[in-house]
Amino acid sequence: MNPSRAKPEKRGHPRLSLRLPTEYSLEGSPDFRTGHTVDIGEGGLLIHVPEELSAGQRLRIRFFYHSSSGMESVQALAEVSRVDRFEKSVKEYRCALRFIDLPAGELKKFRKVLKALS
Repeated sequence: MNPSRAKPEKRGHPRLSLRLPTEYSLEGSPDFRTGHTVDIGEGGLLIHVPEELSAGQRLRIRFFYHSSSGMESVQALAEVSRVDRFEKSVKEYRCALRFIDLPAGELKKFRKVLKALS
């Protein structure tokens, strides 16, 4: 591939390929559903979910990781920016999420996770 023709990276933060268990709920709903991350970065993440979501939807999201203290999670409010059907699957979708509210304490934990896993 010619380097001058490579697409420029649009993300403001690099992403780390990582599969972590994830729970999400539609904004205003108390019910959490499960999925998993594909990649994560400070600006957002890509997740696989068993349902088609819509661009612009807001989700409460939490993803889980192991630490020396045991299982922990990072929680945030995110907005769906893109949805694709995963390969030829009828029941699995890839959703790109952009963080819209990642509280300072959660951001600190998140940065620690990214540093430890990169």
